[in-house]
Amino acid sequence: MEHISSSKHPDVVLARSLATCKGRVKSNQVLIETEQALSWALKSNLPIDFVLISDKVTQLPIIETLEAKNIPCSQLSQGILDKIKTGKFPSHLVAVATLPHPNTFDEELVIILDHLQDFGNIGTIVRTGAALDIRQVGIVGPTRDLYSKKAIDASRGTCFKASQSHFSTPKEAIAKLKASGYQIIVTSLDNSKLLSTTPLQNQKTAIIFGNETEGTSQEWIDEADHLIQIPMVGELDSLNVGVAAGISLYELKSKMVLTMLKEKIQGSLGRNLSVASHLLREAFDQKLTSLSPIDSEQAICLMIMAIDTRSTIDQLARDTRPKELDQMKAKIQALLDMSYLAKDGDQIVVTPSGNELLAKIWLLKEEVDCKALQGFTKEEKSVLQTFLNRIQNNLIS
Repeated sequence: MEHISSSKHPDVVLARSLATCKGRVKSNQVLIETEQALSWALKSNLPIDFVLISDKVTQLPIIETLEAKNIPCSQLSQGILDKIKTGKFPSHLVAVATLPHPNTFDEELVIILDHLQDFGNIGTIVRTGAALDIRQVGIVGPTRDLYSKKAIDASRGTCFKASQSHFSTPKEAIAKLKASGYQIIVTSLDNSKLLSTTPLQNQKTAIIFGNETEGTSQEWIDEADHLIQIPMVGELDSLNVGVAAGISLYELKSKMVLTMLKEKIQGSLGRNLSVASHLLREAFDQKLTSLSPIDSEQAICLMIMAIDTRSTIDQLARDTRPKELDQMKAKIQALLDMSYLAKDGDQIVVTPSGNELLAKIWLLKEEVDCKALQGFTKEEKSVLQTFLNRIQNNLIS
């Protein structure tokens, strides 16, 4: 292992330059300052360029992993190491890793952080987004990013799996989002609606969270498709931005699932080929057992009702399993007994608890579809869907 004796060594100079957001953005690299953070980076498959280890320690559990991965390691004095670190905390190593280049926004839901100042809030929001499978984050402002030590710690390393895009001004970010087909949702106290009553369009969505003190920039408010707020009682009129983001992202994710449900169900793989449908249904049933007492056919009933909004028991049974009506009617009755469906005269409708369950079920359905299409590129998925649609159209005509 090479021993570094000078603070002017190129690896030391590079590592110290990554203490600032400017340095990290310029080189597209990150300084990792603890063994735990390095472990998170390795689990995220982040490319580690090199590791600098204090010569005061003879063994660290992670060194074997680094050597097995052929990651360059060097030793240096604790004094030089302390000059690299960004604070007075115990650590016997630092590492430098290369960040993934920013991707073009293409996910259904992305997060934009407008001039946030506290790295802890940034990390908390990234961690919440990761829990909801939201990986693309836009940063507006020159002095903040996802990769300070405080942000890394607050995110519990989930920032290493995030895709970060930087924008100098709101105007630049707005132009990018509009060109990419996003509707813009802004959290605001003025002239805003509850998210639950906001009519979302069935398109990609960007949600904007503003500065801890000043809130969201006026440019965002002027260009917003929807202004939303979190309902609060009493004299309190605001929440910590990390808390507000957690509430808003969870509710928005659930609402988007329901909003997109009609087109997603109609175009899902499980309704196109009978053999694939059978295998998907078995996989889906296995997932459902951990969530609710209903099976995949009852879940499909709820999905059909989400599209049709109203139906009769007989019609719903025919839509789901036309050759075994009595068995299907019994399963629909069970949904009524569990209050996921309710009678409205001679028809049935989905209850609020049914809609809530349906949002959770759809997340499971997406997991199963992802497993079925594992290894497919986006282009292959698109071609497959095109072929399946052509088969359906040919049979209909």
